Amino acid sequence: MEKLKRILAILAIISLVFCALLTLVFALLTNFGVGDFTNAWRASAWSMIILPVLFYVMIWICKLLKKQ
Repeated sequence: MEKLKRILAILAIISLVFCALLTLVFALLTNFGVGDFTNAWRASAWSMIILPVLFYVMIWICKLLKKQ
């Protein structure tokens, strides 16, 4: 179980770093006028908000179920 938790934590960190990098890249591409990445930037920025909240809720639910 500890290995699974460790692997899931690493995957969560990798996904958050990937979303942060995508947000930065899309913002830079939009600012430099390379293309219209406005919608991609917005989606990436929203994922930076939604994913940590989703991870927190999943951990919270696991703790609640573990007590029962």
